[in-house]
Parts: sequence; C-alpha cells; structure tokens
Amino acid sequence: MDFDRMRHNLARGKLSALAITASGYTSGEHLTFYQSDRPIDPWHRFLRRAVPSAIGIDHIMASSAIPFVFPARPVRVHGQVEWCGDGSMRQLAPISPAIHLGATRVLVIGTGFHDDTHPEKREEDPPHPSLAQVGGHALSSIFLDGLSMDVERLERTNFLLSRGGQGPSRSSPCGGWTCWP
Repeated sequence: MDFDRMRHNLARGKLSALAITASGYTSGEHLTFYQSDRPIDPWHRFLRRAVPSAIGIDHIMASSAIPFVFPARPVRVHGQVEWCGDGSMRQLAPISPAIHLGATRVLVIGTGFHDDTHPEKREEDPPHPSLAQVGGHALSSIFLDGLSMDVERLERTNFLLSRGGQGPSRSSPCGGWTCWP
C-alpha cells in the first residue's frame, strides 16, 4: 500500500477517511484504527472501540493476521501494546465504522456463500456432519456471520426509519448494496 499517496488523497479530499480493523487479543475488543484529515470523534461501544491513528503497515499486518496461520501483531493503542489478529473476528457491526466515518451509502461485498437454506424442504435426513463441515461452520461463525447480521440490521433500520423517520432527511441514513458469491 502506498501510504504517502493515501495521506496525499486524504489531504486533497479525494479520500475522506480510511479505517482498518483488528481484533485485540489483549483487551478483547474489536478495534477500528482510522485516519482522516477532518475531525472525527472516536467511538466506543460494547467490545468495539475506534482509535485515531496514522495508518501504517503494522495496522494492515495486524488486521490480516489469521489466527493459527499468522502470529498476532503488536499495535500501539494510547501508548500501550495491543496484540491484534484478523479484523473480521469479533466484528459485531462491520458496517458501523463506515457509518461513523460519515458514509451515507455502502457497498458490501461478502466473501462467504449467502445461503438461504430451508431444512423443511429436504427430502431426506442429512448424514452426520464431518469434521470438515463442523470446522467450516465454526470458521463461518467466527469470520462471516457478523456481516450478514449487520446487513440485516442496516436494512431493518432503514425500513423502520422510512416508515416513521423524523422527516425526509432521516428517512434513510445509509443506502446499501450487497453482493454475495
């Protein structure tokens, strides 16, 4: 990543903000490291915290440190070392950072299979799950389920606001598009 170009684009207004997420093993929190040339107040929610930062290679390496595959990476948070791993773990509200940073529209590209399974439509009982199937289920719940739930939450919030929002400016806080493979 060209960090000089990123800073240049932030300064010229071509990019309003950038956020990188990581799971903090030390604190147990999901951390959003963000950088912007405009003032953005950090936010703190249950198990989620935003940290204004000069985004660098340490943040990217921490965010991509898949557990059991790559080692945890140290990132300084308010002067203290926070050991971090993959940013999709403990990501309870993955769309939230974009909204906190001012997005009014989002494009979500899911990496998992968007399954609309209906067990009642099966013609016969499935076999006992294999170890690989159970492992895949566990990994999906760790890395993918939060995004699907957050998309549903965004759609429900937008629907409720469109039915009883406080005027036209509050009728839809964030438009969204979702793509699944």
